[in-house]
Amino acid sequence: MRLSTLPFRTLAATVAVSSCALAAIAAGLVASSPRPDDGCGLPPGTAALAPSAQGDIARHTLACRDLEHGRFTLAEYRRLIGVTVPPAPPTPLQLVWASSVRAVSSEYSPSSWSAQQVLGPPDVYPGNGDNAHAWASREADAPTEFIEVGFAQPVAMRELQLVETFNPGAIASVEVIGVSGQKRTLFACAGTWTEGACDAPMAGAGGSSRITHVPLACGEPVAAVRVTLASGAVPGWNELDAIGGVPCQ
Repeated sequence: MRLSTLPFRTLAATVAVSSCALAAIAAGLVASSPRPDDGCGLPPGTAALAPSAQGDIARHTLACRDLEHGRFTLAEYRRLIGVTVPPAPPTPLQLVWASSVRAVSSEYSPSSWSAQQVLGPPDVYPGNGDNAHAWASREADAPTEFIEVGFAQPVAMRELQLVETFNPGAIASVEVIGVSGQKRTLFACAGTWTEGACDAPMAGAGGSSRITHVPLACGEPVAAVRVTLASGAVPGWNELDAIGGVPCQ
């Protein structure tokens, strides 16, 4: 009986066939001329290999024939010939970007550096500098400025990403507003985020551009976010390019 006619449950016995028998099978396969489109065909020069190598090739070739005729699955074929297929990498989560401006303390103009410039994916980052495609307040160093944005499709989030592209470091607090209207305020305190006021509500100052990561609990879907800047603490206009959220899995 030809080995490739054996059901898969008996393939383990195939491995026990002597190397001489497998070498003979391999020699017969080598002698036959494979079709040009034969995916199971043996490569040239196989006959010159050692008998043990020819035996391995024979096993693989016969298994390939069985796979072609549907006698076992691709996963079973791979397991038989000792191929381990790594799992596919997880698909990166797509960020949810702000889609509307609900409120703003001020904007430099109705077009350039307007509040609308903060919507959608970043336009400036990873670039940096004074750029009209980011939001900037009317005055450079007012004591406090804020912008509140909404999300067209609220989702539970595990992190907010605030994209700062000019004079970063002025973000003092972030207010997260759930779909129920419940509000939760996080303050930037010495590089960490906490609920409740702190003595030094600055995440840091200076630099060219960066993404400020604000961790969130995967709870109620987020409908809106308000970002408050301590503008006077970081000289110059503090420009915000985008506001996005990382959905919970």
